[in-house]
Amino acid sequence: MRDLLEPLPDTLDRWEAAGRPPVFVEVREELTCWVVSTIEGHWAHVYECVPMARPRAVVDRLASPRGEAPDAALARAVARAEGARRRSIRPCADCGEPTPPEHGDRMDSGFCCHGCMSRNHGVVF
Repeated sequence: MRDLLEPLPDTLDRWEAAGRPPVFVEVREELTCWVVSTIEGHWAHVYECVPMARPRAVVDRLASPRGEAPDAALARAVARAEGARRRSIRPCADCGEPTPPEHGDRMDSGFCCHGCMSRNHGVVF
């Protein structure tokens, strides 16, 4: 198993790399715990989507409430956070590209990325 505190590799497939930035999960080491967050886009301005860490779990570094090893609890929290982020990414109804929710919206034809909304549906951003 790879070290969970190392960054994810640069060679991710297109579903993993959908959206900006191409990393799903961040593990931040605190004094007594690990904070597991998903990296999601946040529209700071109309023209700027910035990456933000959304905390998903806090794992105690010393003991787990279920009696499991802290590394196992961390691995489980990372897997849950990755799964939650993967489930939020949907294919665009027009081009089929994987699109995170912050880079698309629901149209009559289904969920569309912002690019297809501008090109095909006349939406101006």
